[in-house]
Amino acid sequence: AGSKYIDTEVENAINGVKQMKTLMDKTSKEHQAMLHTLEETKRRKEEAVKLALEKEKQLAEKQEVCNET
Repeated sequence: AGSKYIDTEVENAINGVKQMKTLMDKTSKEHQAMLHTLEETKRRKEEAVKLALEKEKQLAEKQEVCNET
């Protein structure tokens, strides 16, 4: 009876470790996905700022042409 109890407890402990590993893997994957999303958002923001600066420069150049005529 005692050895069956120990076997059950060992099995429960192993299952608990497996569940923890699964949870940690899932959390790690979610973290990686979030980091990837943040990096992508940062890249898009930088592109948008660059495009806005280019358009601002073009408008300023056109404004100068209009003022000269």
